[in-house]
Amino acid sequence: MYETLSKANTDMTHNKPNNAWDWHAKIIKFGRVNCVIAVEENTRYAIFLCDLKKADFKMFHYVFMDQFENHIVDLFGDTSVETQKLIFELVLQLRGSCSYSKPMSNSVISHMTQMQYEIEDFCHRELGGYLPATNHHLLALGHRLNDNIRTHKNIKTEFIVPIREFRTKILSRLDL
Repeated sequence: MYETLSKANTDMTHNKPNNAWDWHAKIIKFGRVNCVIAVEENTRYAIFLCDLKKADFKMFHYVFMDQFENHIVDLFGDTSVETQKLIFELVLQLRGSCSYSKPMSNSVISHMTQMQYEIEDFCHRELGGYLPATNHHLLALGHRLNDNIRTHKNIKTEFIVPIREFRTKILSRLDL
């Protein structure tokens, strides 16, 4: 993934100043289809990008942010309109402070491997062996990946639920 994004001139600078999110990304091939699983380092929140073409890798940040915003809408659709506006202002503000890198932590690598098995299982059981073809299926897969308990040794508790941690991280950045 690192080499692919570097060749496409994607900024792969890790540890940007005032970095909002550190995403570790891995290309997963299903047959001849390129997919990417991106996992946020601290919360272990995962976003799955499906059927990426060469041009998508050249504009990876925009492709990723589009799916990221879909996740935000899904995560905060039940909040007040005012809170949703604040969240989208935050996302727009922090859009440029998102970094991508190849996984360096063994913990992140093992989560990605486990998630790859969970993706394969979801596609087999829920989609008849096909990859997600709609945003609805991608978000359902995202819920499956992010609702599972994960281990995390860098925080006080040994176990986390990524969807809760990610919501908390976003809400903590708001001026409420």
